[in-house]
Amino acid sequence: MLGDFVRPFTFSCSVLFVATLAYAGIVNEQTPYYFYFTVGGTALHIIWQYITVDLDDPDSCGRELSSCSIPSPFSLTCLSTVNFNRNGHMGWVTWAGLMIDYLVKIDKMPFALPF
Repeated sequence: MLGDFVRPFTFSCSVLFVATLAYAGIVNEQTPYYFYFTVGGTALHIIWQYITVDLDDPDSCGRELSSCSIPSPFSLTCLSTVNFNRNGHMGWVTWAGLMIDYLVKIDKMPFALPF
């Protein structure tokens, strides 16, 4: 349906998503930790997906890690086979930023942040 415009379309949606997260942080007066972890972490995750996905290979778009016995950090082939299965991890990044922001706001951090 989108043909050659899959990458530009998904990139536009990703930029809109990250911009919406940033706007929500501004409107809700979130602390900088929200922007570091939630907005920054989400942007990095989306960039990683954009770089590692091979749209010409259907296995790259959602197949489980069954073909790679032990993925190494240097094996982009193994990482890209689970590319879209890792979207759930982006939710954890978003949640972690919100939780850290909340703990900072109520001044109950169990440890000191280095920045």
